[in-house]
Amino acid sequence: MESKKFNQLKDYQGYTLVELIVVLAIMAILGSMLVSLMNVGVRLYRTADTAMNNQSNARVALAYVTVKIRQNDASNAISVSNELDSLNDSIYVLKIKDANVSGNTIWIYYDKYTQKLREQKGSSSFDPVLKNGTEITGLKSFKIEKSGITLHFEVLSIDSTVYLSQDITLRSP
Repeated sequence: MESKKFNQLKDYQGYTLVELIVVLAIMAILGSMLVSLMNVGVRLYRTADTAMNNQSNARVALAYVTVKIRQNDASNAISVSNELDSLNDSIYVLKIKDANVSGNTIWIYYDKYTQKLREQKGSSSFDPVLKNGTEITGLKSFKIEKSGITLHFEVLSIDSTVYLSQDITLRSP
């Protein structure tokens, strides 16, 4: 009896071709499922990252403008003016007299051609070539209004998913 078992083990020569094909097919199915799952994860990550980035840009715009206003809030130092850009389009510009540098003015405006919030500094007048300003952040729109001692801002993110608004009351009208 023992010699029969020994002969059976000795006759076994490995896996059959059918067994190998079945194992490879199962591995291919599992591999494709794993790749598909990873693609979904990467897509979700990119979507979440873009949404967070857009929200961050909108918040940066409001925070930046708020800080500039608070740093330079003096009597008659802050105004909103209607200016013409280099293409003769009307834009609203937040004009802030710099409290730290005498005679210096800060202009904050939205460049609709590049969809950027920008800033210019200088002692001369506003430069109508919008792209000469320093980029603050990317936005879909940025609106500025002044009513008495209150400034109203509206910000829309690049993908139009984040809308923020803020009112700032000037301490020194």
